[in-house]
Amino acid sequence: MTDDPTQHSSTDPGRLLPIIGVDTGDLPDRVLVVGDPTRAERAASLIGDASEIGRNREYVTFRGVHRDIPVAITSHGVGAAGAGACFEELCRGGARRIIRAGTAGGMQDHLVDGALVIASGAVRDEGLTERIVPLSYPAIADHDIVG
Repeated sequence: MTDDPTQHSSTDPGRLLPIIGVDTGDLPDRVLVVGDPTRAERAASLIGDASEIGRNREYVTFRGVHRDIPVAITSHGVGAAGAGACFEELCRGGARRIIRAGTAGGMQDHLVDGALVIASGAVRDEGLTERIVPLSYPAIADHDIVG
């Protein structure tokens, strides 16, 4: 391997992801993402062997295990732009399954505040994803994850 940083792939161990402040060698392929750093800390308290592996601005990342599977928990702050930057770096670092957990609005009258909802699809009207993928591409969850 060369010392030239342009010769490293984005998932080489030892490469720092500058926005989220995580070394790619520390990041598992499964990540739970939340908006609030405090919520990330609370979620990390629920997994085994949790340790903080990155902290930069609103981005706080923990690594641990859940059911013997390595997982990470990362916060991204408020807004689509910060979430987009976070998701992009997580993917560059080797994340292949990202689950977003947190609060959301709903339009169904029968749902009460605080209800647990596992969404299998969403409206893409947040102002970011249309710049990444065509609007005709649906925001549908992987059935193997939510099913």
